[in-house]
Amino acid sequence: MSNASPRRILIVVAFLHGATHLYTTFLQPLNSDLRAFFGLTLDKQITLIPTVYFICYAASNLLSGFLVTRMAPRTLLAVGPIVNGLSIAAMYFLKPEHYAGMLGLTALGALGGGLYHPVGNLMLTEAFPLERGRVLGISGIGACVAFIVAPLLSSNLVHRGFCSWQMVCLLYGCAGVVAGVCAILLLPRGHTRDVFAVGTETTADRNNETRAVLYFAGLMVLVTAGREMASWGTTAITQQFTLATYKEPVDAGLLLALIFAPGMIVQPLAGRWSDIVGRERVLCGALVADRAPPRLRGLAFGIVITAAFGTGSLGPLITGFVADSGQRTAEAYRWGFWTLAVIVTCSFLVALTAKSVAKQLGVVRFGRSGEQVAEAPIV
Repeated sequence: MSNASPRRILIVVAFLHGATHLYTTFLQPLNSDLRAFFGLTLDKQITLIPTVYFICYAASNLLSGFLVTRMAPRTLLAVGPIVNGLSIAAMYFLKPEHYAGMLGLTALGALGGGLYHPVGNLMLTEAFPLERGRVLGISGIGACVAFIVAPLLSSNLVHRGFCSWQMVCLLYGCAGVVAGVCAILLLPRGHTRDVFAVGTETTADRNNETRAVLYFAGLMVLVTAGREMASWGTTAITQQFTLATYKEPVDAGLLLALIFAPGMIVQPLAGRWSDIVGRERVLCGALVADRAPPRLRGLAFGIVITAAFGTGSLGPLITGFVADSGQRTAEAYRWGFWTLAVIVTCSFLVALTAKSVAKQLGVVRFGRSGEQVAEAPIV
């Protein structure tokens, strides 16, 4: 299919966003099952699995930011979930002595998953140049659905005796392959417009653009890194905390689903508000899209997500270390949560300084005020 309406692009990309994050938290409610299967004794051995995922996921985002200037977005958006899905599905064949194989497949899957964000975000912001916040927020709903459904479903399938954790991996892996095929069939072959045209800007203009992009990318990294550390550190020890704290069984999958449920409302609202009141007041991903010209936008998204997720991967490591140091008692897990709370609070304080620091540094604003483009019709 050589063409597609902006509405179709939005729907498909939101679906692919969900397919990408289907694998982010689905194993965390099954930590006790993984520990028993592989014969593990320490929390840091369990939290190493999501840590490896996020490190490789982060590196792949940077790679994707470079590749999007050289390859068709549809190709990258299709290859990502297929590689991720096949890697997760291959976990079905692991044996108890294959803990290293588990880490290897986790890393390979993450390399596929990391192809989404720079490419998907670029495609959306080009299809909807005047509503970047809104469409990025809507695409975030796809991720929220995955964050809610993935751990809740996997926990119920395993702990209610319907199937093993390996069968869950096989089922989830097949879903990723289906998502990749949908990308091939439903997304346009080329870019929504010639996003990499150089134009008539001078060298000074391009240097100022680059300066602005680097500032706002750095700002987003500082803010989102703390959030990622808190998010993934929390999900990494939720099941262990419930087992150590409550006498009656508590479904960790349900708790993880509840953590992400507010995102179903917050994501689209924050995106829409950012279109109206300004990016700095809301600080969403469209901030980078506004400040980065098309030639730098995919790379900027790649840098932000690579640095944020790369730093965020420390969250599971930190909570695993704190829990093991405290002999994995309920109080040790509470200290892990408190540590994450301090980290995310520091990120919030950084966000409050965004506008004043930019003004002091003389960073030029780029975005809607300087763009003379018409939004493609929504059909």
